[in-house]
Amino acid sequence: KTIKTKAKRLFLRWLFIRVSAFLYVGNLNYQFYRKYGIDKNRLFPMPYAVDNNHFQIQSQKASKLREKLRADLNLQSDRPIILYAAKLISKKRPLDLLEAYKELSSNGEEPEPYLLFVGDGEQREKLEIESKSTGWQSIRFLGFKNQSDMPAIYDLCDIFVLPSDFEPWGLAINEVMNTSKAVIVSDQVGCATDLVKPSCNGFIFPAYDVNKLAEILKQALPFVESLGKQSLKIIYKWSFSEGIEGL
Repeated sequence: KTIKTKAKRLFLRWLFIRVSAFLYVGNLNYQFYRKYGIDKNRLFPMPYAVDNNHFQIQSQKASKLREKLRADLNLQSDRPIILYAAKLISKKRPLDLLEAYKELSSNGEEPEPYLLFVGDGEQREKLEIESKSTGWQSIRFLGFKNQSDMPAIYDLCDIFVLPSDFEPWGLAINEVMNTSKAVIVSDQVGCATDLVKPSCNGFIFPAYDVNKLAEILKQALPFVESLGKQSLKIIYKWSFSEGIEGL
């Protein structure tokens, strides 16, 4: 690793000398270039963005059918929904979210919020076994969903959680913020420092820390509506328009 790291540094220094300007996608990317001695006047912001307009329009359409979708999924209308939407693989840490969710129950009874897992992967079977062992009906697995289905899924939830231990950015956070939802991410999610403002639109927790995640879920659930409104305000300024301006 030491040899590879040294070789990478030498190559990047050789390359960067030959580059006139740099477009950075977020704060961590900016810090990366600065670490290699790139002057501020050669750095221009080009936010890592999604088509905000598309997600906002589609989620507005979906909101009109929200109760129907809830009914189709047999979800009671008065219970909040915690959503995980990513591959069910180890680096995404879905089991951490499941364990944190269990801590929402103080007496072994089913928590009030639902927990929905959207996606598929190597850990699905283990997750389903762990879920069944609780005896609760509040944990649901919706399987893989096409991108066209996601605005309605995002609109369905109250809070979105991405607990990954390695996530260069996490565009799902951009997407779900366009549907006015609260977000919780680990400190290893690349977009955390740019898009997640603690106690404003969501929270950041240390990766692997199940107890802290559970604590944050308890803290956030009563305020999901106000947190979600702030998410939409923040993501408005993280769009293709800013990228064009930076370019």
